[in-house]
Amino acid sequence: MTSDALHIRWGSVVIASLSVWVLSFVLVAGAIFVYAFSLGWAARGAPDSETIQRFADAVAPVWGARLGVVLTGMAALWVGQRVNAGPVWHGLLIGAIVAGVPMAARQQLASDLLISFTITLLAGAVGGWLGRQIRGNPNGHASR
Repeated sequence: MTSDALHIRWGSVVIASLSVWVLSFVLVAGAIFVYAFSLGWAARGAPDSETIQRFADAVAPVWGARLGVVLTGMAALWVGQRVNAGPVWHGLLIGAIVAGVPMAARQQLASDLLISFTITLLAGAVGGWLGRQIRGNPNGHASR
């Protein structure tokens, strides 16, 4: 393994990871906003805040994690197409940053968090690998 293979483009990794967090937050908040707006529209006035809170409590953790996995794969694919070496390592780093923040924020390690961490790492690795495959083919399609 050459030293060039270990050259990490940290700027791309950090920007991609932050983009995953921001986009995931915006999409989940947007879904909650649309739900609250539709409740207000149906009520022809102020919506019930407890109903909105129950919806947010149910949707945010589940869909935030799922969006995190999908967006991690997409971000790793984007970075994997742009790096010269180590696209899978770049993807793994993106997955580790995206999934590592919730793990660091919790006081205890829960099994659901460990599963989410592992799936996010895998999404990053696969995204990085696919990015390299797409970049390697002059037609822009993944090679078989």
